[in-house]
Amino acid sequence: ALLYKGLMLFQDEDYLSAIPYLEEALRQDPTLMGGWEALGWAYWRTDQKEKAVRHFEAFRRLMPNQALPYSMMAQYGILIQDWEMADANFRKALEINPDQYDMRNWYAQNMMRMGRDLEAEQLLKQLIQEDPYRVDIMITLSQLLYYQQRYEDAAELWTRVLKEIPDNANFMIELARIQMVLGNLEEADQLCVAALEREP
Repeated sequence: ALLYKGLMLFQDEDYLSAIPYLEEALRQDPTLMGGWEALGWAYWRTDQKEKAVRHFEAFRRLMPNQALPYSMMAQYGILIQDWEMADANFRKALEINPDQYDMRNWYAQNMMRMGRDLEAEQLLKQLIQEDPYRVDIMITLSQLLYYQQRYEDAAELWTRVLKEIPDNANFMIELARIQMVLGNLEEADQLCVAALEREP
């Protein structure tokens, strides 16, 4: 009942009220993983940053063979822009449970922050192969390819994105920009006209 009440308050974004319920629930039963996760983020969102990181570290010590505490430490690393910390914890979480699709996506994005573009590209391609309809991952990969000046590969991905979401004017503009770089001015013009028809 304590955990349930704390989680309901957390979902309602009443983090300060949730904290005592979650703390007491964990004092009574320290194995409640959902309680550990919610309490850590409740501390973070009430600006108790030091308490949050001590809490995440304690969770990791208590359950070193579970992926969740490493995932939480990785997310904390991203929030404080410590990419090395995030990388190490993503890697450990995925060693424990390699099937976490979204975590592999976050791991790839963190690789990009660290300049490990080739590794990120391979992982993003693998994720798209596993789920060809994940438009968000296609967009991430196309942006990576664009910055590598691999414009034809980027254009191919944006074309796939527009097949999935055909009426998005912003996506049309992105593809038009790449077509202009490639010198395909007629295609770029058609995309811009189509985008303006949708968002004049």
